[in-house]
Amino acid sequence: MILRLAVLLLSILPAVLACSCAAPGPACRRIDRFDYAFLGRVLATNETRDAEGGPYWYRFSVDEAFKGLAPEVRELIVDPDNSTTCHRSFEVGRLYLVVGDRSPMNGLAADAARTSGALGGPKGVPAGSPIVSTGQCTGTMLAEHAAEDLDYLRRYKAGQVQPYVYGSVRSHADEGLWDPRLPGLPETFLHLTGAGLDRTVTAGVDGRFEIAGLAPGSYELTAAAPGYFPASPDYEVNVPAQGCGYVDIAMLSHGSFTGTVTKPDGSPARDVAVEYRYAGTEILNLPLRRRSTRTNEKGEFFFPTVPPGDYHLGVHLDSAPNSEERIAPSYWPGVASVADAGILHVELNEQKTGLQLALGPVARLRSVKAKVLWPDGRLAVDTKVHASVRGSTSADGRTDEAGIATLTLLDGVEYTLSAHEIFNFRWKQSYGYEVDTAEAGPVPLPAGSDQAEVVLVLQKRQSSR
Repeated sequence: MILRLAVLLLSILPAVLACSCAAPGPACRRIDRFDYAFLGRVLATNETRDAEGGPYWYRFSVDEAFKGLAPEVRELIVDPDNSTTCHRSFEVGRLYLVVGDRSPMNGLAADAARTSGALGGPKGVPAGSPIVSTGQCTGTMLAEHAAEDLDYLRRYKAGQVQPYVYGSVRSHADEGLWDPRLPGLPETFLHLTGAGLDRTVTAGVDGRFEIAGLAPGSYELTAAAPGYFPASPDYEVNVPAQGCGYVDIAMLSHGSFTGTVTKPDGSPARDVAVEYRYAGTEILNLPLRRRSTRTNEKGEFFFPTVPPGDYHLGVHLDSAPNSEERIAPSYWPGVASVADAGILHVELNEQKTGLQLALGPVARLRSVKAKVLWPDGRLAVDTKVHASVRGSTSADGRTDEAGIATLTLLDGVEYTLSAHEIFNFRWKQSYGYEVDTAEAGPVPLPAGSDQAEVVLVLQKRQSSR
């Protein structure tokens, strides 16, 4: 029991302790939130894999200063967010755009320690230079990935930036999981009001828009497009001085799927998960929660706000089948293979009704033994084993004293098997933790295979947070 509790604790610690913050967005959105912004190269550090104690530091050159630094500051110390799990590491010799705040390490004591080396920092860094704190949540990044931000910051430094609002409009996007592969919606009307302004613009061919020449302040933005309605009735946009407001807008339509799922005997299939997905791969599918529902007592299903496009409809298209339901993946109108599946074409606001999805026979169960070994041949005991279908876990279990986990799977379904072990958790003295892991697989198990045992060999890895 104690061992299981320890394993459970180790399995959830990475999620609990991992850095969590919203995406920082472009530099123009956050310029007023931070004290410093500069372009510089890492000259030295005391952070190594074996280093303990801290605080860790990085010595940077200052190649270009954009905000907060006096012209005479040519070198400084960066505190990589020593006090939180959002610590980030840098590579000596690489050039970075660094955005951050005044570090808690600043002050007269820090200045005195800096020149003597008592901070653990390098001698010779001028006492008047600040210590800049930055981490994973500030937008600090390699210079090679920061072209757009650097262009803005150079114009900001030169006083050439007027406040503006920009963003993009996309069809049926998920505003919590934005992705540029989602289709843009051109000719959407954007209406911006606030700070004495009332202006309307039209989104371009890629769905992007920009409204320039604004005063700093708070604005309200609404969107309208023929045949669509916005996911939110309005959007509040805050625009800093010499900065920008950024808005992503999802426009929805009233396309829909309505139908019934039946068992092989023609009776309603109750409480079955029905899903749809694009028939092609050129458009990113929405998160599964947006395109999955369950049938009611009559086996009926309904999907509102289906975007225009070509779709596959079925059961377990993306979710994993399980041994309790014993329903193998099924495609409309009632086939087991995607190659034989019908395609549902949906025009803007078209409502497809009367769809009939027939499930195949109840899937037969099969038992597969996964034997897990360490590289030296020792049995891996009490190790987690997963059987997955298209990346989703279908079945799992733990190995016994013989290093074997027995999994109940569905016949005729293709799986991949993998194993995972977490051990040797260690708190680091200054921040975060280190944990050793061992992984095996994924090993494919073809749909037509009668293989009864799979051998998985663990390989050790180390991660640091």
